[in-house]
Amino acid sequence: GPKRDLLSYPHAASVVMDYLRHVELHKKTATIDALLAADALREFVTENSANKKFFQTNGWTQLNSQQAITRINHIVAWPSWHALTNKLLVSSSYADFFQANRAAKILGINTWEAHWKRLNDQPTDSARWNEVMQLADEDNIETILDLAQKKLPLEKISTGPSNELGLGHDYSIHSCLDLILQDLERFPDQGWTLIYTGLKSPVVRNRVMAIKALQNWDSKKLSRKMRAQLHEIYAMEPEQEVKQSMTALLNAK
Repeated sequence: GPKRDLLSYPHAASVVMDYLRHVELHKKTATIDALLAADALREFVTENSANKKFFQTNGWTQLNSQQAITRINHIVAWPSWHALTNKLLVSSSYADFFQANRAAKILGINTWEAHWKRLNDQPTDSARWNEVMQLADEDNIETILDLAQKKLPLEKISTGPSNELGLGHDYSIHSCLDLILQDLERFPDQGWTLIYTGLKSPVVRNRVMAIKALQNWDSKKLSRKMRAQLHEIYAMEPEQEVKQSMTALLNAK
């Protein structure tokens, strides 16, 4: 019957080997789910085989665990996965894209173009900003920030500091900004317009993320106007903890 997981299933080893044989026999019709399952099984066997107790139950031995990993590596190396993954990366179905994105990470496929297109198609979807910011680097961060300034209604975010939690559909654009700001600390001296918008947001987390991003800035990059704006926002800040963080920031600069 059903078990909690493979560690509590007495015939786990034989079932895994049978599943791998099934995938191999149906190679021509294998779906992306088979690749994801194979990778999950590889991780499971690899992690647990370091524990001697793993070989005392569930039918696992040093030999069949290594055989399982070898077969999985062979399955994952099938060239057909690349074509299938690339096809699903341009699918209009989020479920298909989600699976393809996971597969691409396993296969080492660059997904930047796919994520960038999806973001441009729907720039107020916070999940898409999160995906793109995970791929941000020194080569594309300016392009990403430029898109944010053009596509996000920043004036609807910078309505003034308050104590809002920012939950729900009404704060979807605030969530987009939040996911950009939380990664900006990796890119010092970038994104002042978005940071300033975050500091004037009614959502507390936006302001916290903006401050964290600004803490990595070179003080020489802050113009006189920027400093004046920071002091202005400081005077408006209603949350004591956020104000303390701003105090430390202003004193450090």
